[in-house]
Amino acid sequence: MKEGLELPPKIISAVRKRKPKPKRVLVHLPAGLAHLAMRISDGLAGTELLFWGEGCYGACDIPHVQARALGCDLVVSVGHSPMRHWNRLAVPTIFVEYFKGRSEDLRIPEISSGSIALVASNQFLHLLKPAKKILEARGKEVFLGKSGVMCSYDGQVTGCDFVAATSVKRKANAVMILGEGDFHSSGLAEACAPLPVYQLDPAQGELKKVEPVKRKKISFLYAKERFGILVSFKPGQEHLALAEAIKRKLESMGKKAVMIAGDAFTPSVRNFSDVQVLITVACPRMFDDDEAYGIPILSAEEVLRALSVGERKKDSFYSQKNS
Repeated sequence: MKEGLELPPKIISAVRKRKPKPKRVLVHLPAGLAHLAMRISDGLAGTELLFWGEGCYGACDIPHVQARALGCDLVVSVGHSPMRHWNRLAVPTIFVEYFKGRSEDLRIPEISSGSIALVASNQFLHLLKPAKKILEARGKEVFLGKSGVMCSYDGQVTGCDFVAATSVKRKANAVMILGEGDFHSSGLAEACAPLPVYQLDPAQGELKKVEPVKRKKISFLYAKERFGILVSFKPGQEHLALAEAIKRKLESMGKKAVMIAGDAFTPSVRNFSDVQVLITVACPRMFDDDEAYGIPILSAEEVLRALSVGERKKDSFYSQKNS
């Protein structure tokens, strides 16, 4: 059965409730929900709809500038919760969240840890309290951390914000994430090391231990001379001031750096062939895929730690506010 069949009525209702009535709407669907486009279109006859056909990587990736260029007066983001930058978007945006699984079907295999930091990705946030209740009934001590700046709810993590776990990890001897796939869990394992991290897939009832993302060697920062700093205009990834600060710091060390702006960076960035190392001040998880790029990619967080650039902020995955 295809996912999300309950979503079209929610999306249709949300658009119809807008006052004044929008004339042109851009609908931003994750890849797994793109099959809903025809159903949504059928329910909104009389409203001009555009469906975004490129990536949908999270609430940091709202195509708001593109929507304005297309003359849209509303964006509908499906499957994500709003980040705290949402009120800075170029076009009014509404978020239609998507939750998977029922609390009555939740099954949690036994783990030996006595105290657990419990978190969830967006689709499973509604299962946090039922999961906490199950674990506490087994005598476990369970902690739900406060959300970070890239999240909306306590206990929520994204691919770049693990504050809900790191803020309580000293109280726990293990971390459990309700989620699926490896993207959220592998980053979480890296952020919470050396604590063991377990992922429970509520849909499958499977529990597995998660291996952390492997960090790249920060020695590249000192061994190489020519750097490219990737700067994005995505609403949750705008850190131009930080890019400028890193560039100045590298130049003060006698190195060369250029800033490279873009939206969704692809391996074509390797066309900047005189660059030896990339530093991403855009998505901090881009360094997961540097084998595809054929060039080492360091996250800004790694560089900040090594060079002490900027003022540290506990609640952000980068140390400076969005530009």
